[in-house]
Amino acid sequence: MAIRVLFFGGYNFGPGEISVKETDAKDTESLHKYLNEMHPELRGKTILTAVNQEIVRMNTRLNDGDEVAIMPPFAGG
Repeated sequence: MAIRVLFFGGYNFGPGEISVKETDAKDTESLHKYLNEMHPELRGKTILTAVNQEIVRMNTRLNDGDEVAIMPPFAGG
């Protein structure tokens, strides 16, 4: 069981995606803590998180097979 995590923009580390065990990331808050441990350069940065291609604003439960995108803030027009 795993969650696919994709990195975009300045937050792209290594291969651009990793697989995280669901036990290490039951929700987006625990995923962010896990990622901060693995990639200290993320600490203190503003991060947008999308789960299954929808940006989430609050802590969101993660399930096996979910796809999570980690990206810097952006503006559109």
